[in-house]
Amino acid sequence: MGVQSVMGHVVGGAFGSASLITGSIGNTLAMLSMDEDYRRKRQLAIQMIHMKNMPDAVAFAGKGFVMGVALGLSGIVVKPIQGIRDNGIEGFFKGIGKGILGLVTKPSGGVIDVVSMAFEGIKRAAELGEDVVYRARIPRYCNKNLGLKPYSVYQAVGQRMLRELATGQYTETDMYLAHAPLSRGDRPDVVLITDRHVFLLEKCRFWGSWDVDWVVTVDDIIDISGIVKDKLIFKVKQENSLNPFAGEDRFIVSTESSILQWVQKQLQTTVTSHRNSKEVWM
Repeated sequence: MGVQSVMGHVVGGAFGSASLITGSIGNTLAMLSMDEDYRRKRQLAIQMIHMKNMPDAVAFAGKGFVMGVALGLSGIVVKPIQGIRDNGIEGFFKGIGKGILGLVTKPSGGVIDVVSMAFEGIKRAAELGEDVVYRARIPRYCNKNLGLKPYSVYQAVGQRMLRELATGQYTETDMYLAHAPLSRGDRPDVVLITDRHVFLLEKCRFWGSWDVDWVVTVDDIIDISGIVKDKLIFKVKQENSLNPFAGEDRFIVSTESSILQWVQKQLQTTVTSHRNSKEVWM
């Protein structure tokens, strides 16, 4: 235990020094960006990172790099506009200079912050004598009605997608049932079906999370019309309509007919099950 403690502090000290050096470089780049808003967001992100364990800290720092790239690119347009608004034509040219400087310093600072946080995490793990543990797989999905089943990567991914929507609020009310990517590309839209809702999701371009294109409740689905060319069409109740049979069409679009057929079957099963459960409670 004594040797382990000594070695832990030796390793921790080495990585702690490296973390301080890279952190100082990151601070310098943030200062050179001449962007007070970016420095404030970066400082807040660093404070959040120190509250997390190592794997989460590195992942969070990676999002900081994406933030740096996004702000660097947007600064090329935003800074000249702010400059001309505040100081006229002189401010415009100063804004161009700040935008170009930010385009270089903000992504570079994000890379340095990722390295710095990795060093800081290793330092903490070494000094505490803990192993650096990474999750080997996504948490298991468990259907409360079916009980424990063999582990399914597909279902685990679907459950994680549901958990990521709206900071997890749907996991309190909905039970994941199925999902399907609508194309074979790198960033396909995804249909996600629960016992209460149907979501059409698209991947956020900057942060990698999921944005909800639209969502309908299963209870509002009047009829599943069928597949026409590259569209699966179903009818949902119109909001604020006095006619319970009046509806508007929703579309799920895919060039893969097999995907549309599979989604249609899942929707029909979900709607039928939902209506049967309502009749039982009535």
